[in-house]
Amino acid sequence: MPENSAAVQRPLPTATASSAGSAKVAWPPALAAAAGNDRAAADKHFEAAIRQADQLPYHTEQAETRRWYEWALERFGRSSDHRRISDLREAAAAKYRELGATSRSFAEGEAGLTLS
Repeated sequence: MPENSAAVQRPLPTATASSAGSAKVAWPPALAAAAGNDRAAADKHFEAAIRQADQLPYHTEQAETRRWYEWALERFGRSSDHRRISDLREAAAAKYRELGATSRSFAEGEAGLTLS
């Protein structure tokens, strides 16, 4: 059970074209583990997905994988994850900016960028 049960109610990040139909990076098993409150499996799958995304030329996948992992960590609601959440959010935002996106609401904790 998450330390902060309110975090369990946090909605999914808004899907993008990349995340809606992505088959490039294997992070769906990580999402399933997070949704099932299996922290160990979620961490394992997300870390593998980040390594995989970083080896691919798809920069949107690098950002999306980090964005979803950030969402999962917030969902688990552990205070010990605050630094990791912040690091993932910043890394995703930086990747999106590299692609020409502008931040819409990262400061409020929602992952969402709009391509300019």
